Amino acid sequence: VTTLGATLLGPGRVRAGGDGPVALPPDERLTPLRDLLRLAGFETRASADVDGLLWSKVVINAAINPLTALLR
Repeated sequence: VTTLGATLLGPGRVRAGGDGPVALPPDERLTPLRDLLRLAGFETRASADVDGLLWSKVVINAAINPLTALLR
């Protein structure tokens, strides 16, 4: 689950909107992915409640995304 914001500036142009962690389940099989994300500069953290994080993200995006589309 990511919490990174971004702004589309134009075709092929995106501005990062903040630094947020990438939450992954605490599963050893994901260690290579976690290592690659960290190597690319992303903060990662283990979360036993990925489903809860996903639902929180859905609720937040359900409110923010329509407003962004309307005010754009």
